[in-house]
Amino acid sequence: MGKERSRITEANAACRGFSARPGNRKVSSPWQDRMWQRVAIVGALLLAVGAVSYWAGSRSRREVTPPPAATPAPPQADPAHIILTGVVRAADPVNVHPDTSGILQSLHVRKGDTVKEGDLLAIVRNDAFDAVEQRLAREHQALTMRVEALEKSSAQAKLDLARARSEAESARSRIESAKNEADRQKELYNAGATSRIAYEKAQREWDAIRNQSAAVDQILSAAELRVTVEERNLAAEKLALEDKRAEWESARGDVELGEVLATVEGVVTDIPAEEGSEVSPNGEPLLVIAPTESTRFAVVQPTEAEMRRIRVGQTAALRPQTVSDVRELPGSVSAFRGSEVLIEFEDFENKLPPGTNVQVEIDTSGASVARAGSRQDFFRFATMSSFSRGT
Repeated sequence: MGKERSRITEANAACRGFSARPGNRKVSSPWQDRMWQRVAIVGALLLAVGAVSYWAGSRSRREVTPPPAATPAPPQADPAHIILTGVVRAADPVNVHPDTSGILQSLHVRKGDTVKEGDLLAIVRNDAFDAVEQRLAREHQALTMRVEALEKSSAQAKLDLARARSEAESARSRIESAKNEADRQKELYNAGATSRIAYEKAQREWDAIRNQSAAVDQILSAAELRVTVEERNLAAEKLALEDKRAEWESARGDVELGEVLATVEGVVTDIPAEEGSEVSPNGEPLLVIAPTESTRFAVVQPTEAEMRRIRVGQTAALRPQTVSDVRELPGSVSAFRGSEVLIEFEDFENKLPPGTNVQVEIDTSGASVARAGSRQDFFRFATMSSFSRGT
């Protein structure tokens, strides 16, 4: 009984942190050590349980990422067909050059415009030709005014001549009358039938009229000479005016050489020249026209692998990408040019002008078939100038 009481007392002292021993020092007993070990184990278990609970809760709150959607497999390419994108070009484009050297003053068309034969395409200005034409125009105008003045002077001379002739006729009539009177008075005077005064008066009147007639004849001669001179001068000036007019028209023709006109009907596919640049007949073309009636090709550039599957004569379908009223046109592989393939097609209604973007589907399952004329068309197409490759 005493031993039990002593054990309880020691336990109470341990709980209060004091010992029954002198000095009140903390003493660690085996029982106390076991108790603390149990507490530590329990605390560790509690911490482990809490960590597991926290981890489970955070995982439950975490947003669940849905699995990625399955990507549909790309459609399998048709091994018997090749689809390419190309552009329509003309086999025999017309390079338009000016007829004279000079400065490209203005362009009157744009790329893609349809032109007819004789339409004005551009104007080339040549300063030397312009200067000559302007000088000759001034000289022609001066000669024209001179001729007009001579025509008026000649007309006046002819009026004066007509008046002089009329006066001369009148004078001759008066002379004849005065002479007859003078002769009659002379006969009467010789017969003693009239006085000497009357006879002499008739003679003086006749002499006066003869003097007047002589003066009128001089005026008439002068008028006739004036008319002759005026007509000769007028004829000479008219000849000079004709020569000057011909010279001026020639200069105007040189100036008009700067008017560049369309020689064929077709579509403007390229304009290499720019306004303000110097141009010449032997230089680069001002523009390129694809004639309406020319053979056309769709030009495509396949890959090397696709090129190995393409043969001349294989059928093709052309689907324009910029023309709404045409869905599809038939064609065929015509020739090869380097990395390019030429697809010939028929377009009688001119639905696909050069420069039209098209989608070309080539049927590579068909065997190669040689077509008459394709080689000739190819060589004509292959010799196009570099300026027409952009068509």
